[in-house]
Amino acid sequence: MTALQIDRLTAGWGSAAVIHDVTLEVPAGSFTALVGPNGSGKSTLLATLFGGLTPYRGSARLGGDDLLAMPAKQRARRVGVLTQQPPLGHDFTAGEMVLLGRTPHLGLFARPTEADRAHVRSCMAQTGTSDLAPRPMSTLSGGERQRVLLARALAQQPDLLVLDEPINHLDPRHQLEVLELSAGAGLTTITALHSLDLAALHADQVIVLDGGRLRIAGSPDEVLTPDLVREVFDIAVEPVIDSRGRRRLLTMPSAGAG
Repeated sequence: MTALQIDRLTAGWGSAAVIHDVTLEVPAGSFTALVGPNGSGKSTLLATLFGGLTPYRGSARLGGDDLLAMPAKQRARRVGVLTQQPPLGHDFTAGEMVLLGRTPHLGLFARPTEADRAHVRSCMAQTGTSDLAPRPMSTLSGGERQRVLLARALAQQPDLLVLDEPINHLDPRHQLEVLELSAGAGLTTITALHSLDLAALHADQVIVLDGGRLRIAGSPDEVLTPDLVREVFDIAVEPVIDSRGRRRLLTMPSAGAG
């Protein structure tokens, strides 16, 4: 497994910086949740990692290798990406979509081998999408589509999974499915989430961005305290233990209430 180390990263769109001097580490094999108010820079940070944005300064190293300097094909072999509304392009079947995950590993004009196809079948089994293989992507529900696209990311055999709010438009059951599959993939993973409760439930580490700057990073218990949540998000939460012994966050009815 491979750790991600970000050092003094500053990036934005055009001439306007959105994130400023962000330094953090995503430990090897951890599931790290990136949270913060709207406009805090979550998507900007993740776009910089997967090559959608060139930073103004700073570095990101994946297992010691300069992630930001990698050619696009090499980065596609190292980083798997899942966003909230990825473009689907042509109406591929689910199986064809997952097979696209092998593209970074193929030579020019090379066709997928039986080993590639076997890996795709394994990734679809892992994400519970095997029975969806012959279906066009346009016929899938939102939850089915995200699980197929997660299978495609896994088919890349990446060292790092970058998930940019992958559950925003899903119902609660499918939100849990996608997060449980992502957290259980055994890869170094960083995901932007809106739900503090789901971050508390699934993450090994929580990183809070506020105004484009790193506010705090640590375990969910250390980070998602009532005082911090009130100060950054202007809502009140109460930590509770559910019937399975897991720490949850109960949002109080009045925003900003003490």
